[in-house]
Amino acid sequence: NNETVMLRSPLKVGDSWEEKGFGGEPSSKKIIGFDGSITTPTATYSDCLVLETQQNGTQSKSYFKKNTGLVATTVTMGGEEKLFIYLLED
Repeated sequence: NNETVMLRSPLKVGDSWEEKGFGGEPSSKKIIGFDGSITTPTATYSDCLVLETQQNGTQSKSYFKKNTGLVATTVTMGGEEKLFIYLLED
């Protein structure tokens, strides 16, 4: 059983932690802001908590909207950030 901690309380910009990520590989996570914005094919979200994850040389950012939860995740590979997951409807 491999559990992943998405967020840790209390939430503060700059907080970071290490854990085993998907596949049991080391992963580092860091809260980088509370004012993130992202546009997806279905909506634009602002004032989001942004969580950055580094694993195996890949960076992802997860965007959390208060009272909604995870609204999108981007992945950066080869220097290009791409939308990976997004909320279809609120």
